[in-house]
Amino acid sequence: MKDIKSFADFRQKRWCPFCGSRSPDTRDHVPPKILLDKPFPENLPTVDACAKCNQSFTLDDEYLSSIVLCLLHGSVHAAIDNSRVGSMIRNSPGLLHLLEQSEQTKDGSKYFLLDGPRVASVAKRLAVGHFYYEFSELLLDHSLACVHAPLYLMTNQERESWEMNFKQDVFPEVGSRSMIRLVEGSDIDQYGWITVQPDKYRYRVASNQVDIVLSEIFACSVSWDDT
Repeated sequence: MKDIKSFADFRQKRWCPFCGSRSPDTRDHVPPKILLDKPFPENLPTVDACAKCNQSFTLDDEYLSSIVLCLLHGSVHAAIDNSRVGSMIRNSPGLLHLLEQSEQTKDGSKYFLLDGPRVASVAKRLAVGHFYYEFSELLLDHSLACVHAPLYLMTNQERESWEMNFKQDVFPEVGSRSMIRLVEGSDIDQYGWITVQPDKYRYRVASNQVDIVLSEIFACSVSWDDT
């Protein structure tokens, strides 16, 4: 990715975007590296965050990355491969047990009962991070709603409509990365998608919604009232 410097209001950087505490003292990757493949792309997006928030994200990130890998392979045990996430599952008995419990079979087909609130928690945090990174604005006073599902559950028409349904209702703040992208066209396509790593992670940010696609198999949409 291109390294885009933000020239937006520096006062927003005094706060952790996740909890609102003053003087964030760490940097959080959005997306976390566990959702990407090595070698990692250059200039991964990062936002200032407090250490407490940053350290609290790890287990939920590992859960979501494991679920995505299981969806890709179709079963838990097929997902235990030599990849970083597959090795993590193999070496984490508690996580392996949780995934095995979530794997279900109906009419000969396997599916997974996801921990919806846990997935939504990760998606909302990523949305907050992406919005802050792109718009240089905080979402601390907004109530976030999240929907998520494997992409294969969509019909072709639904998938096409969702992929192309992007509307930027308001101009981003002058100097923000989102405004710079609109001017330069950097790392963004005509439907607003910003690709962090091909086939692994992409997102788009509007004034009241963030969409995320993981490994081209799982999608999340986080929205809020922007009034």
